[in-house]
Amino acid sequence: MRPGEKPPNGVMIAEDVVLGENVELGWHAAIHAGTTIGAGCVIEDNVVIGRPPVGARARSSDAAPEATSIGAGSRVGSNAVISAGASLGPDCLVGPLASVGAGSRLAGAVSVGTGAHLEHAVKVGRGSRIGTGAHLAAHSEIGDEVLLGPGVVVESREPGSAGAEGSDRAHSRIRDRATVGAGVVLIGDVEIGQDAAVASGALVTKSVPPAKLVAGFPARIWRDVPESRGAHGDNLGRETGGPSAQNSYRKELA
Repeated sequence: MRPGEKPPNGVMIAEDVVLGENVELGWHAAIHAGTTIGAGCVIEDNVVIGRPPVGARARSSDAAPEATSIGAGSRVGSNAVISAGASLGPDCLVGPLASVGAGSRLAGAVSVGTGAHLEHAVKVGRGSRIGTGAHLAAHSEIGDEVLLGPGVVVESREPGSAGAEGSDRAHSRIRDRATVGAGVVLIGDVEIGQDAAVASGALVTKSVPPAKLVAGFPARIWRDVPESRGAHGDNLGRETGGPSAQNSYRKELA
């Protein structure tokens, strides 16, 4: 829709929302106060943008609603939720049923898969891809051109450890061009180094050096990532020898 046009049936738009040129709004979208949506964005059916945080986050001292922005050319899939204070750069894609928490920052050309959940204050660098059903704990840091496979879980603390306050201090960091395969679980204050790779199904409880391939439960280093291919190489597993179990991990890289 164009600025000044009446919203289509079923759409709720707060008075101070700013819409760029040629924004498409699906049925029953809800755009809350303090939101800016850039030109050429597509907001699909039942999307909620700028929703104030709820639960423990809403009761905290830093939970006041903040400005929310969706960069030009971005698309937000049906039934997705973008919480207040979140910021999406240009040309982002947020899949259906996904959620982006309060105060999270996504740089340009980021892709968030169907049903993925980003808690509050998550940072995602330019061109990174977050797979279907992934979960990123509060304050997680994702670099540029990172690939997270389906079902990746980035948890800030070990099960049974104390509360949300501790999770804000201890968080995982995944550096530029790293690859994390499907179903990987990262627990605690760990760092995945630049150009590193984590094979599918691994449990990561310790930091991974740059340009290393790790696999296993718990994960351990298997070898270097080939410099000519980088972490996103398609056939890392085929280039290595060793037991078949080790190779199966390598072949499952996202």
